[in-house]
Amino acid sequence: MGNILIDPGPVFGRRRLERYVRATGGITAIFATHCHEEHVGNVPLASKLTGAMVYGTDVTLHAVRSPERLSLPRRVIMGQPEPELGIELRRVEAMIETPRIRLSVIESSGHCAGHASLFDAERGVLFAGDSFLHTVFTAPNKDVSSMEWIATLRRYGQLHIETLVGTHGCIYSCSPRIPPLPFVVTRLTRTK
Repeated sequence: MGNILIDPGPVFGRRRLERYVRATGGITAIFATHCHEEHVGNVPLASKLTGAMVYGTDVTLHAVRSPERLSLPRRVIMGQPEPELGIELRRVEAMIETPRIRLSVIESSGHCAGHASLFDAERGVLFAGDSFLHTVFTAPNKDVSSMEWIATLRRYGQLHIETLVGTHGCIYSCSPRIPPLPFVVTRLTRTK
């Protein structure tokens, strides 16, 4: 027991989430890195399936309680999140801790307001959400800020990161514990 589910995905992925939760079990916390529909769309379902507390920043929790009405293309592609008031939401503080893991919360705005990432200092793993989009450092979000994004990346540069897990794309790792998997894990060499 003590697993944390990060960014449970968009509404269109409900069946996949249900299968994952049944197969995994032991989820005791849910964390949404930010307020976009492909990250919070399945938060209510994940909480109902697991009974787990949902953590996020104020901006993210507001999106769970009262989701933005999406444009038709986004509703078709991702699915419209529904407002959810019947689950337990908690503003994330400096740390999320379970019997199995301790993750530091890192303010990581830039991609959007209220973005937060999780860092496992013991293993050197950063769960970056959309604060690291590989070679892209912009987004069509109304609240994107290149200056805040640069500040976030500088904060990351102060951490001892061996593995970086972004939400969209590859996992980057210089850790020998993480096997290189084609199209999933990109092996990097530490530069510091």
